[in-house]
Amino acid sequence: METHSLRHFFNRLLPGPPLGEREGRCILGILTVGFLLRWVWWMRYPVDVLQGDAWRYSARAMDLLQWGQFGFPNPTAYEPPGYSVFLYIIYALFGSENFQAVFEIQSALSLLTLLLIYAVIRVHLGVKTAMIALGLMACFPTLVVFSTLIMSEGLALFFFSVYLYFQTRFSGCEKLRVLGGIPLGLAALTREIFLAFIAVKLLWVVSVAIAGRTPRPLRVALPMVMAVMVILPWSVRNHTVIGSFVPVSTNASENLYFGNNPDYIGFRLDRPYSNLDERTQYILLRADAVDYIVEDPVAFVGRMPGKLRRLANPFPYEITWSAFITRISTTSEINRLARVFLLVHSMVLLGFLLVFALPCRKLLLEVPDWPMVLIVTLLVTVVTFGDPRFRFMYEPFMLMGCALILARLPPWNKKAGAENSVPAV
Repeated sequence: METHSLRHFFNRLLPGPPLGEREGRCILGILTVGFLLRWVWWMRYPVDVLQGDAWRYSARAMDLLQWGQFGFPNPTAYEPPGYSVFLYIIYALFGSENFQAVFEIQSALSLLTLLLIYAVIRVHLGVKTAMIALGLMACFPTLVVFSTLIMSEGLALFFFSVYLYFQTRFSGCEKLRVLGGIPLGLAALTREIFLAFIAVKLLWVVSVAIAGRTPRPLRVALPMVMAVMVILPWSVRNHTVIGSFVPVSTNASENLYFGNNPDYIGFRLDRPYSNLDERTQYILLRADAVDYIVEDPVAFVGRMPGKLRRLANPFPYEITWSAFITRISTTSEINRLARVFLLVHSMVLLGFLLVFALPCRKLLLEVPDWPMVLIVTLLVTVVTFGDPRFRFMYEPFMLMGCALILARLPPWNKKAGAENSVPAV
């Protein structure tokens, strides 16, 4: 009876052909393994001391809980609000700074994220490729680790997966498909890089409309418009509080400044203008960054390879992953994990890039969100300072590319059943 209820739930959740009994068991088995990996990592490296971004997220949540405003004593727009509001809800329900509750909820959302992405891949690439991708995502290091950290990446990826699910599950229903812009807007309010995704997607819609390649460009643009509407109230609030137009956070100008300061070599410099108010800092940092680019565009281009190297750096010794580094006990353990992670990451990135050379490249053009995720990540990386945490945005789709290649190789390609075959595109 319980198995039948789960199959009924999955059939309602997953678009495409009905869920087979074997497929349902595989999904449950993989999700169970994914949960155990997250639980074991949490038990080995529990969160006890917060620093860096994690401390700021939690501090903003405590400000909301104790004072009812984002920032105390003065309201701020330095951090995107999404993850702090998420922590605020957990703290209000389960107690202040209850990190165990945060881990449990984030782990559940992480597994649901995998299931939603599985549903999307299942429709476009078939059950076999989706199942391999689900197994890879359940065990991939950063997708496991981020669900145990007080970091915003996991929540942002969950919102983005809901957006992708809406675009696939309700492709024939305009009203429900437009509602997919709501989780996309929430993703941008959690990690500002998704604001760049919205902008690039709108530019893509305009370009294909001008070229006449889509008969209904408004259909593609409406979810983006809905996402902008979700972000707009926060932007208005920032203008009221800061006195300047800040779409999501003032931290964006700081990232732009550090990424284009010629003295920046991978470690954060002292924050300039720290004695000034937040509005003035935001304006001056942004102006300085633009000046660095305009005055020496050759140097700007020359810094790009270094930024891309930092993006691929497995465990950088800088503030971006300091919350994770401090949980590793010894230097030898850091180096061992770093070597393994770099090898795995390089393999799956190669798999993602090879997808463009496979017959499914037409599919990637018809479903532009997938390659666009990588394009946006690379664009933001070369313009800012190459935060390795940007990888969270495209890693599930890297693994999809790796799964697509594996699905065409033995032993997975021995049978050619209708349910298991990858559809020709």
